[in-house]
Amino acid sequence: MTPLLTALILVSLIQGFVVKLNEVHSTSMLDTLHPTERILVNRLSYLFASPQPGDVVTYTVPEDWNEPKPFEIDSPFEYAVRLFGEVTGIGPPLSVTNLKRIVATPGQVVQIAQDGSLLVDGERAPNSSTGINFEPGTAPANCSSDKAEPCFEFVVPEGEYVVAGDNRPNSSDSLSHCWGEAVDGCVRTVPEDAIIGNVFAVAFPNTRVVN
Repeated sequence: MTPLLTALILVSLIQGFVVKLNEVHSTSMLDTLHPTERILVNRLSYLFASPQPGDVVTYTVPEDWNEPKPFEIDSPFEYAVRLFGEVTGIGPPLSVTNLKRIVATPGQVVQIAQDGSLLVDGERAPNSSTGINFEPGTAPANCSSDKAEPCFEFVVPEGEYVVAGDNRPNSSDSLSHCWGEAVDGCVRTVPEDAIIGNVFAVAFPNTRVVN
């Protein structure tokens, strides 16, 4: 076996089962992560533990989110290339993935306050310096300043997670369909088996740990 082939196999195994190198493609996680940055995803992070609020994760976008797919597979060759990328982490993937922060875990109660901020189990989510609050002025249409109670409530189902982008106004996530008017069914959850891993560091251009 040639050294080049050996190296390719090792990289494929590492990318496919241990640590995956991803690129940030959108502004939805500003100011935590920036477009074109390369991030490291720990595929083993939830092997013996469950995702926690505040974790930044990558996940396979559920089909019922009805997100437009960024590609169409036109040939068996392209399918084979994408299947290889899906398994090894080298090349384009077969599935559509996304990058967000976990806001709430199974059993927690998510509410939207009258000012549009996010409450989890009755407590205001980490403040706007962490980026996961609704921004002022983006409260759902059925909120009213003369009401004291939250204008929306959702209990996270077992095995599901609520995720949000740090750049709240520019993020397609679990809560984005609740902005215009919070109604039953507006929250989109991510199943635990769709979560690929925890983003723990930026590899380049500015190497740093991700909280």
